[in-house]
Amino acid sequence: MRRLSHRAKSVVGIIILTVAPTWLAAGQDAHAPSEFELRNQGGVKKNPADLKFEFRTPDARSTFHLYELIPVEMVFTSSRPATYSIAMNEAMSWGAQRYRFEVDPVDAIIVYDTHYRKGIACCSYESLNLSSKPIVLQKELTDFLRFEKAGTYEVFATTERVFRIHRVSRAQQPRASGEETSTPSFTLTSNLLTLTIQPDDPQRDMQRLAEVLRTLHNQKALKDFQRGNDDTTPWFRALRALGVLDTAAAMRERVAIGPLAEDNWPLRMALASTTRPDLMLAALEDRARDSSVALGDRFETAWTKFMIQRDCPEVFRRSGRDPDSVNSHDNFAACRTEAQRKLALFLQSTLPTKTGVAKEITATCIEWLKQGIGCPTGLPK
Repeated sequence: MRRLSHRAKSVVGIIILTVAPTWLAAGQDAHAPSEFELRNQGGVKKNPADLKFEFRTPDARSTFHLYELIPVEMVFTSSRPATYSIAMNEAMSWGAQRYRFEVDPVDAIIVYDTHYRKGIACCSYESLNLSSKPIVLQKELTDFLRFEKAGTYEVFATTERVFRIHRVSRAQQPRASGEETSTPSFTLTSNLLTLTIQPDDPQRDMQRLAEVLRTLHNQKALKDFQRGNDDTTPWFRALRALGVLDTAAAMRERVAIGPLAEDNWPLRMALASTTRPDLMLAALEDRARDSSVALGDRFETAWTKFMIQRDCPEVFRRSGRDPDSVNSHDNFAACRTEAQRKLALFLQSTLPTKTGVAKEITATCIEWLKQGIGCPTGLPK
């Protein structure tokens, strides 16, 4: 029995010696940070110690469907009052728009903030001082990028919209002593956020489309929104939700929102982005063939954007390249010129069936596209 026992102990010892190193190595590999995580960690370490920049989703939600809005929040606090300020008015200040979302893996991401950034109605500067009371900026991640396929992604945000406040003495500036000015001095990096994007669910898409259309066609819901232009109302949220539904049925509804020739902001929102430019272009072509439909500037911008996405997909991908590089802008310009040429040819094919104002506007649009100008906005007076 002793020999058997001794042998058993020896076997156990061999197993422990053999298995333990493998287990330890697996554990070490599992916790080794990726290059993306190291980049995030390096950015966070450079943040001022008295500033906190948190990136999160409402209610700590981490799972979304492929064709679903993804709300996110950027939260700013400072342990030192009256030391930092944050630019607030994104419609009036470039500084307020200085933020960016980084994603890993990036090869399944379509980026819409590269060449189609929002403009500003120049110029005004509005800011708030940071303190221990959080300032929460609410965004839709899907306004900036779209996920092409299901999977698990890591995301973090960077921003240059936070400024260090400097008190300027009378000697430094011929103004009131103690006056405060703000100058940009650093880039803030947020924590990592892990998102799980679930596969497309056709049944859920149909149900969601029905719900959205019910709200959009509800006159009371529309009036509630119009009363204060409140972007938290059900009508506005329904419009936003429709704008990311990338099914063929939803595309037809998105393209059908209002006139194509006028400055129609609901249509602009409905045509802001897609993961299926082929379906979007098919829906646009179907509507453009209508003999009574006039085609103007907003329509042309959306059409060429999706044509570029289909024919020059690299323009809408980051893939480690600098979106602001000269080559990137040159590629975009070349692809846009080709898209305008193709659009002019298509519109030419529809012209014989057009009537009245629709024929006049479409003909003008064709001529302007041939000159690389774009299309006119609005109807002739």
